[in-house]
Amino acid sequence: MFESINRKQFIALLLLQAAEVDYHFAKEEKEYILTFVSEETMINLLLLSNSHRLACHAFLKENINTFFPTSVEKRELKNILLKLFLSDRSYNQFERTFMEYFREEFIGNTTAANL
Repeated sequence: MFESINRKQFIALLLLQAAEVDYHFAKEEKEYILTFVSEETMINLLLLSNSHRLACHAFLKENINTFFPTSVEKRELKNILLKLFLSDRSYNQFERTFMEYFREEFIGNTTAANL
């Protein structure tokens, strides 16, 4: 299911899952995701995410070190995620909680404390 995903698709899949954390997939979030992948790819990833949410989540968590092996790259990914949340000018509690979860569970102890 995930064997052919590249780095930009990995980012888009993470952003798609994050965009829906506040139950509102804003137009600005969609436009931001489209800076990483084509609309066709985004739609395919969205279908994959919606139909296999837990498997996507597990894939993202298990493969973050494959696509982002260094602390610098993980910091860049965290900033990409933050830009998604700020794109609709509404950084709400759901998004803040997701950012904490991302730092603790996805990045974990593999990086510097300032992530």
